[in-house]
Amino acid sequence: MAEFAPRNFTVTLPVYPPIPMIQSSALALATRLASKLSLTDIHMSDEVWEYKRPHATEGQPRGMVTVQVREGEIKIEHAFPATGLEQFERLVRQVLSSFHKPFAPSVVFGVNIELDYVVELSGDARQSLLEGLRLFGGYEDVDKIDAFGRPCHLIGLRLGFPAYREVADEQADDDSGEDGEDDGAADPPATKEAESKDSGDSEEKPANQAESSSDENGLGGSDWHATVTMVTLEDDPSKISVEVAGLWPKPYPWKNVEDMVEERIEVASAFLRDRISGFLEHFRGKTDGE
Repeated sequence: MAEFAPRNFTVTLPVYPPIPMIQSSALALATRLASKLSLTDIHMSDEVWEYKRPHATEGQPRGMVTVQVREGEIKIEHAFPATGLEQFERLVRQVLSSFHKPFAPSVVFGVNIELDYVVELSGDARQSLLEGLRLFGGYEDVDKIDAFGRPCHLIGLRLGFPAYREVADEQADDDSGEDGEDDGAADPPATKEAESKDSGDSEEKPANQAESSSDENGLGGSDWHATVTMVTLEDDPSKISVEVAGLWPKPYPWKNVEDMVEERIEVASAFLRDRISGFLEHFRGKTDGE
């Protein structure tokens, strides 16, 4: 499995009602953040409050913790973390617990989580991606990237996976039309899965499917949007930046926000480490001679 070196962790929360952007509230929040996290680099304006603290270590001298507050948004970021995701989860808890009345929101209108890591593919990651996508060489013996007529320094790939819900066979039949012309069509995957569960032959879901959920009919799905971005690094072509951006477009009460955000971070992390790690193995072999 690929090794993921943390590069940037971010949580963004759209909130309601709007946070009153007044100086007394900004100073009260600054006092709490300073006591918990030593966020003493403070910048305040009528539009945004920003609290920062350098978090440099011997292994990661560019580390920085930032909390940004706008009228309708709270953003928590740890750039170039030297520690793992558990430390970031504690940071998020400490920040969110600092929002007390009169400026604490009542509702979170969704959760945005971005986890960015660096992965080494061995050899030239640009060539690995180009060959894996059949843009360079291959059995056609044509380098499609040559159409641009100049060297390619960066290679990137972006994939979007929307939230979805599997459909029962009865609903699938209704959606196919009222004339019943699809009688000879094969059963959709959701139907086969439902039948195997009804017969008691279904197997337990592996841990790497933790991001999926089931409804009362036993059908699967996922309640969040995932955007995966992979880009080779300019300063080291053997490595790529791998980011998963998760969006849960659903309102949540503020009183449950700390546990809810931590659960979402774990779901996004499992998706990145399990699903994306397996995807990258197809490109890793291009340079390892597998």
